[in-house]
Amino acid sequence: MNLVTKIGAYACALCALSLPLQAQLIIDAHPVVYPAHAAKTAAAGCPEGTETPTVHNANNERELFDRTNAYRLENNLPPLRWNAELARAARFHANDMATTRYVAHPSYPCAVVGAITGAPPECEPSCTMSDRVGAFYPSWLAVSENIAYNQSTAQQAFTSLQNSTTHDENMRNTASREMGMGYTPNTLAPLNAHLWVQVFGANASYPLLINNDSLETVSAEVRLYIYRPNTNYDEMRLSNDFNTWSDWAAFPANNRINWTLSNGNGTKTVYVQLRRSSNPSGILTEEDDITLNQVVARDGAQLPALRVYPNPVTEVVYGTVSATANVRIGLYDATGREVLACEASTGMFALPVASLPRGVYFLRAGSRVEKVVLQ
Repeated sequence: MNLVTKIGAYACALCALSLPLQAQLIIDAHPVVYPAHAAKTAAAGCPEGTETPTVHNANNERELFDRTNAYRLENNLPPLRWNAELARAARFHANDMATTRYVAHPSYPCAVVGAITGAPPECEPSCTMSDRVGAFYPSWLAVSENIAYNQSTAQQAFTSLQNSTTHDENMRNTASREMGMGYTPNTLAPLNAHLWVQVFGANASYPLLINNDSLETVSAEVRLYIYRPNTNYDEMRLSNDFNTWSDWAAFPANNRINWTLSNGNGTKTVYVQLRRSSNPSGILTEEDDITLNQVVARDGAQLPALRVYPNPVTEVVYGTVSATANVRIGLYDATGREVLACEASTGMFALPVASLPRGVYFLRAGSRVEKVVLQ
């Protein structure tokens, strides 16, 4: 039996227009398959699930995804894996709202006339959020969606979502294990407003994430997060080639473990297998990829990977650092004076910089330094 909880329609705590806050969360206790989508495709806004929606700005999408993962880690919550199917669902809906002219979780075949206040009052929805997402992500166990309207940057969109209780709950919901993002710019008519769509989900897979689902690392020493179905899966082993495996060992208490990638730059795949000691023949296998681009210092030592965003920054500078141990993060002004510091204990960090004077600063992680512009 499905449990459906509907909580309000979209986030806009920094919107140019005053809109009600709304989010929709749907959780199902069992996998759900949608075999009859073809009957709904005649209605506008309802996909077949085979579409490849336009990607308007992949960097914006990735930044909001990374901010959400950093926020979850700050709250001691599991990171999310980027899911291509959920991203297609999010992009499809963002494009449909922008080119039809409405803002709502259900899909509508007609436009809002006049000021945007949400859903068009002139027509009925053509399909629900769960039907639309289910076309791309059919066997879901949990799906939820956030929409931020008219936020020009990922930072503003994240802040508006965080400041709304229902949207914040979606970003922190541990029922979700994966996420996809969609973004449309304010140049896309007839809506002509920035749209950010987050779609969260979980299905029968239990992901392995390298460095909190980072795309790249300059260090072969990485940190893994491993999901598991339940505590009965109490043993695990790892491999870089699906041929040579580590010994079976107890599942780590905090789901995290250090690992060393294979030698040489390029795309690296890590495999994990889980089993129950009470039933060793039933094995679950997952994998994740990351690009290794090793950077070597003059003394031959490996430097920790450091990524900082956004840059320039206004309120909060976020970052990821590839290291298996705690790394001290320092922010220095142009005179070399340290003005802020923290430790990146989970590989991700956030420094609030809104109170600092605007100008050029330098962020140091170990021996890596990045210039940061406050504006």
